[in-house]
Amino acid sequence: MNNTIYESDIEYVAELPVAWSDFAGKTVLITGATGMIASVIIDILMYRNLRLDANGQGVNIIAVSRDEAKAG
Repeated sequence: MNNTIYESDIEYVAELPVAWSDFAGKTVLITGATGMIASVIIDILMYRNLRLDANGQGVNIIAVSRDEAKAG
């Protein structure tokens, strides 16, 4: 992430009072991973895993894309 506005949006959404505990230890399959909506969802989940997961019960993310080069 190299855009400060995008980064702040990801942080904002990741810290919303949502039932994030429902995702703890779960595996989420995301198709169309290189698309706009899917990539934002992946960034939010990854942010939560890396910065906010104090209990070590993050979300396992499986991202599927048709284009291996874009998924890089």
